[in-house]
Amino acid sequence: MRKTLIAIVLGAVLGATAGLPANAEDLSPSLLWGRAMPPGPDARVKITEPYARMVARDAYFWAWPMLNIYNKRLGFGQAPEPGLLDGILPFAPVNRLAMLTDYIDPAERAVACPNQDVAYGGGPLGLDVSPVVIQVPDFGDRFWVYQIVDLRTDSFASLGKMYGTTPGFYLLVGPNWHGNVPKGITRVFRSTTNTGFVAPRVFVDDTPDDKRAAQGAISGIDMYPLAEFDGTMKRHDWSKLPKFPSPGSGGGAETKWVFPDKFIDQLPLVLADAQPLPGEEARYAQMLAVVEATKMDPALKKAVIDEATRSRPCFSSATGDCGCRIIGAPPPTTPPSGPTRSPALRSPSPTSSSTRRSKPSISIRTSTLRARGSTAPTAIQ
Repeated sequence: MRKTLIAIVLGAVLGATAGLPANAEDLSPSLLWGRAMPPGPDARVKITEPYARMVARDAYFWAWPMLNIYNKRLGFGQAPEPGLLDGILPFAPVNRLAMLTDYIDPAERAVACPNQDVAYGGGPLGLDVSPVVIQVPDFGDRFWVYQIVDLRTDSFASLGKMYGTTPGFYLLVGPNWHGNVPKGITRVFRSTTNTGFVAPRVFVDDTPDDKRAAQGAISGIDMYPLAEFDGTMKRHDWSKLPKFPSPGSGGGAETKWVFPDKFIDQLPLVLADAQPLPGEEARYAQMLAVVEATKMDPALKKAVIDEATRSRPCFSSATGDCGCRIIGAPPPTTPPSGPTRSPALRSPSPTSSSTRRSKPSISIRTSTLRARGSTAPTAIQ
């Protein structure tokens, strides 16, 4: 009887899983499971300040990359035309881009750690406004790549030398666009969000000859609304971009794109653009419940803003008191002597890290936090 019962159970389990594909984690939750899930925290239960602070702190870290891209779109959207902010940073309106023709000036503060062997470009995406055409000229043997990310800072388009991309016109569309693709478009890439960012990079050798040679390809890089597509490769002399003054000076620190005092007001706008992925529904409901509670309780909103403000040093200061920068094991204070052996087999010495604490040197930076928990870069670099 027991063997029969085990066989029945195993048969049921194997039968239920036999039809699942290898990438079963990509499956969306079933409708019945979605209906069984509660919409979020019980509305009858009072949201206390400690609870709201806990949720706000978690949300500030989790949504930071999305708020970063969202505010880049708002900030860049103020550009009257493609140009250079402070004469340094490629700066363009929504669904446009601007290109540098040489290495970026070390005085820039928009990105913490830019590359120093490429000519950069940049521009914000607003795919709710219009689909966007991306021009790819003929780069020959030169290395190039367009970083194209959505609101979550996830790449959704593969354009670059490493992908074997051919010259042509590529279309970026939002999650709800179902229009006609015009003749002449090589490929369409669909974003899961309407907001994003595009950052072309073109390798330029540090010689006068190569800098001149790169200009032909750089002049063919462009981004514009679909309505302007006519099948011809547009050219620009990016060396003649206008220069715009910055509204404020950031000093020597990295430009701030996420603001604790605006965080709770911008959070629902960001969540509305980036719809929850499978498994995120409860998190979204939890965050939005706190947002709603702050609308009815000014003191609670003040506490939430305070919690976000207290969390900010974790992103911008090596002396933040939140402890989030201290991850990983500290390195040994002295190199090992003798033949290389596993640390587990090496006898501890008075100067080894096993007997003397040293200040940890591994830290989380703003460019290594991500919406879904990985450590891939999120800032546009």
